[in-house]
Amino acid sequence: VVEEGGLRIESQAGPVATSGLVIQPGGQLRLISAGTTVTPAQHNFGGGIIEIGGTGRGGDPLASPEQGILGAMRYDPISPDSTAGLLNPLSLTAATHLHVEGASNFLHLHGEITGNDHLISKTGSGTLTLIAASPNASPISVLAGTLSINNNYPAPISLVHDDAILTGTGSTGPISGVG
Repeated sequence: VVEEGGLRIESQAGPVATSGLVIQPGGQLRLISAGTTVTPAQHNFGGGIIEIGGTGRGGDPLASPEQGILGAMRYDPISPDSTAGLLNPLSLTAATHLHVEGASNFLHLHGEITGNDHLISKTGSGTLTLIAASPNASPISVLAGTLSINNNYPAPISLVHDDAILTGTGSTGPISGVG
């Protein structure tokens, strides 16, 4: 359980003998592994569900700018042009920010996302790819960067800013916004 601060995971390390993780508001799961598009860094936290909610870890963003606070889940790799995948399903316990730092970075979520109507806010200039079908999907607001949907994600998608991008080979609910 991460109640405040962050759990920083490097490389493909991670607890494998766990039934899942809980990231509460004020906490952050921070993935910093640097994989490639051919061999992405893969994370699997024991195969269990990751319960997640909140906007990121608390604190003053100016106190340590290299340690970003945005995102209850944050992909901020140690080198640019990086790709990582998370194999676990996500269960949203509150409105949740998912952050991908750096326009040339990609985070692929392979597990189903559930959480009723808890809003997902996609932040950061990188690309977040949703791979699994999520029949009980939550609405998504894309505040920055790219959201790629590659399966059935029947919830509404809102492109909040001009530079917000929606792409992919899947289907979504209603699309709105200015991106």
